[in-house]
Order: sequence, then structure tokens, then C-alpha cells
Amino acid sequence: MRVIVTGATGCVGQAAVRALRAAGHAVHAYVRDAEAAGSLGDLGATLFEGTLADPNPLADAAKGCDVMVHAAGVSSHRASRAALEWTHVAGTENALNAARHAGCRKLVHVSCADVSLCNANRRHWSEDQAAIGAPVDDFVRTKQEAEELVVTSGRPGFSTIALRPALVWGPGDTSFLPAVCAEGLRGGVRLVGRGDNLVATTYAGNLAHAIVLASALGRGDGGAYHIVDEELTLARDFFAELCRAVGLPPPRRGAAYPVAYAAASVRQRRRAKGAWRADVIRRGRTSAFDASRARTTLGYRAPIDLATGMAALARWAAQVGGAEAIANMARPAASDADVAEQLAYAGAEGEGRARRHD
Repeated sequence: MRVIVTGATGCVGQAAVRALRAAGHAVHAYVRDAEAAGSLGDLGATLFEGTLADPNPLADAAKGCDVMVHAAGVSSHRASRAALEWTHVAGTENALNAARHAGCRKLVHVSCADVSLCNANRRHWSEDQAAIGAPVDDFVRTKQEAEELVVTSGRPGFSTIALRPALVWGPGDTSFLPAVCAEGLRGGVRLVGRGDNLVATTYAGNLAHAIVLASALGRGDGGAYHIVDEELTLARDFFAELCRAVGLPPPRRGAAYPVAYAAASVRQRRRAKGAWRADVIRRGRTSAFDASRARTTLGYRAPIDLATGMAALARWAAQVGGAEAIANMARPAASDADVAEQLAYAGAEGEGRARRHD
């Protein structure tokens, strides 16, 4: 099987490339900067350079591929509205069009459990449970819209499937982990209250395993699937293990949930530093997702347990220089300027072809 992976330099994209190559599949890695993606070439992936701004280069890169894994996306709730709409909605539509045009038989979309994020405990929620109330922010809204595009785009000869990981963590993460490390270095990681809520997590390697399973599935059913780690832990226990792995002090008790949420709402309106509503919900509300659909249809069982994942994270953290080095890996939230840059790049290419790097 030949698979093209968008967003291949991200934590999830890199894990997907490694897992697909380990399973014996040929991989086209679609990246914005081939020079920064040399390790993917070392894995045996063929690199193609381009953006999601134009479906034509992506379709060119996808020629000969059976499956497109769409792992590109914005990970920050602090990104601008234009960046979120452009990347999640327009970018996903471009990926769908490119996959169909190139003759791919299936698109595997990396969505997220945040499509149901709301100010409520999500205890044993299935994929059919929708968020309560209006979307918490533009990130949630655009992820919902992108997933809806995917699951309704199947047609004869072309099928789709959406994977919903929970809180993604693991070596190589440049979103969640840098934020935690920066928080820890500023004054310590704070729980919401005592941290006695359940938190659903997804180790990047487990998500990559699910991507391989979904890619090999005979035909996608247009459904969404929760992909989570086998262990369901309390927030205080998960963050204690995480802090230990990256060399931070243990997390401390924080403000009660109502107080933390109210303060986050004020910060979000002012676009100020510190936790926003989504951050408080993720850390302070229970999230426990029913993953039986993935077990039944995909045959998914998380191959990597919490202890093994934390050990791998600790090794990686030591290799890169610890918490301070990880904090410095943080990328600025996507902005309107990033959208303009992608559009300019697409316009400059003109011919609508991806640049292949062998």
C-alpha cells in the first residue's frame, strides 16, 4: 500500500510515517519545508514540498497513493480565526479534493476528541454524543466543521474515516509539552482543584497504530472513532508522571474549577497570557471516551501503555536537554500572516505541482 501523509513533520505525522514504514507501506510525506524533514527521508519516505493552500500540488504528490492520511492542522486554541478556518476547513476541503483527484481510494482524517469539548464532564461519551451548547472557541468550531466535511464526503470508489484522539502526548510534541514545560518553569504546573477528575489521553504511537489500521481497512465507513490509551488516569496522576518524565517538580493543587474557568474566560476575552477556557476544561473536567467502536471495527488496542510511553518520553526529554529545551520548542500560534504566506506560496508555484525531494 502507498500512503501520503499531510502534516508529516508534526508529532502525529512523524509517528504515522514511522508506523506506516514499519508496517511495510510506501509513504509520501507532504511537508511545508523539506529541509526540516530530513529524518523522514531517513525512514524511507519520499518527501514532497507544498502547502494546503492549493489542492493541485497535493494531488500531484498523492499520485499513485491508495490512501491519504490528513494529519495537518493547527494545534493551538490561540490561533487566529482566519488561520483556524483556513487550515481546518479550507485545508481539509482541499485535501479531500486532492485525494479524489489523485485517485486515492480513502482519506483517513486525524480529527480530535475536542469536537465534543464543552463545559461539562464527558464521562463515557460515545462518538455520537455532541458538545453541549455553542462551541467553546473557534478551534472547536473549525474542527467540528472539518470532521463534518470528511464524514459526509464518501462516494463510490472513495471512502473516509475520522480518528478522534484525546490529549495527544509523546516524544517530539511541539504543542502540548512545550506549554506544560513553560508553565512548570514559570512557577510550577497547576492542577484544577485537586486534579481528581479523569483525563483521557492518547500516546502519539498509539494514534499512529490506529492510523495504520484505518489505512488498511478495506473501506472507510464515514464514521468517527475515539482513539485513546488503555489506561484512564486521574489528572493529578497523569500530570505527576508527565512532570517526572520531563524533569519538572510535581504539579500543585490549583484553584477550584468554577474560579479557574471564570478567570480563564476573562483571559480569553482579552487574549491574555495564561489558561483559556479550553485549557481549564481539558485539565479540570472529566473526559472518558467510549472506544468500543474502534476496537470492534478497526481492531484497535493501544499497543503502548502509560509506563512505556512515559519511559520513552523521559529518554527523549533527556536527549533534547530537558524541560527548558522542550519549552523552547513552542511554535507561535498560527496567525493571519501565516495564511497570507501560504497563499503567496501557492500563487508563486503557479504550475500546481509539488516539489519532490529524493
